[in-house]
Amino acid sequence: PPLPERVRCRPRYEGHPSKTRVSRAEKIALTIYQAWRVISLAHRPRVLEIGAGLGRTAFYLFGVAEYVAIDIPLSNVAQAHFLSRTIGEDVVRILHQLVGDFDVALNVDALTEMARPTATEYLRFVEARYRIFLSINHEANLFTGRDLYADNKSVTVERHPSWMRRGYVEEVIRFRPAEGSSGEKRPA
Repeated sequence: PPLPERVRCRPRYEGHPSKTRVSRAEKIALTIYQAWRVISLAHRPRVLEIGAGLGRTAFYLFGVAEYVAIDIPLSNVAQAHFLSRTIGEDVVRILHQLVGDFDVALNVDALTEMARPTATEYLRFVEARYRIFLSINHEANLFTGRDLYADNKSVTVERHPSWMRRGYVEEVIRFRPAEGSSGEKRPA
């Protein structure tokens, strides 16, 4: 039956890609794909995920990559609980600040859900510190991932529809080193 009017999505969001039901098996397949994409971009990478949800990507990257998540506090608690139960308490740490450098920044299903100024700040943060940003987001919100980097001349982008999720776009954004830089990894 249809939802009562008071809990229905606004008409603009009817049929929205993020409102499509995804089964547990599909979520697992999507997460394994995300982990594979990260590893395909950098061998044994150190990964920063922005908006990590439950932390399933970390679970599938365990033993293959170092992984750090940035998220809202309640999600960080859920991630710590899930990962402590699945990979062990001894390997889960809650950090108060980022330390070291990262090879790949990852964002799935979150960048276009944020306020645009916040999303812009995250992109600037990533650009200043990392070479590669993997973004997998839908384009049904007020802005898209492409809107955030369209005027940036220091990026090259591989952009294509996600073959795993209808209505989503996968973007690999590569930031060029600043003029005169040695091309070494940027510090975090």
